[in-house]
Amino acid sequence: MLAEWLMRDILRAKARAEDEKFSPLQDYFSIDDDAMMTAKPVGIKMPCVTDEGIHYQVQWIPLYMLCPCRFFKVESLSLELNAYLEQRDRDDTTAVAPQVTLSKKARWWSNNTPVKMSLHFSESSGQTIRIACDEPMPAAPSPETD
Repeated sequence: MLAEWLMRDILRAKARAEDEKFSPLQDYFSIDDDAMMTAKPVGIKMPCVTDEGIHYQVQWIPLYMLCPCRFFKVESLSLELNAYLEQRDRDDTTAVAPQVTLSKKARWWSNNTPVKMSLHFSESSGQTIRIACDEPMPAAPSPETD
């Protein structure tokens, strides 16, 4: 489901920038009413060194800001990540789309199954866009409404 959303948003942004020879990465990850996943916050697990040792804290940023590129032209881009579905701790009943958490640690939140996704799109080699999911996406729990 996540791969379908991301592919749809990338293809929609790609169609808008089809006439350009090179497109800024922000054109792929645009923010508008139609972009469902690109503006969604994702959690990045960041290591923090303290007196007690190393612990990790989650930093929430929009998905498109993982690769901010306002002043550079992108010819080729490859991303590989583990995605986890997660329910935020907020009491937000309006959020319909599942939250996505990205992590480099495969054992992080071991009760959730990571989905390895690799994204590659290139302007210089035939304008290809590819998203591959190695594992099936786990079902997202439905938000409870009282």
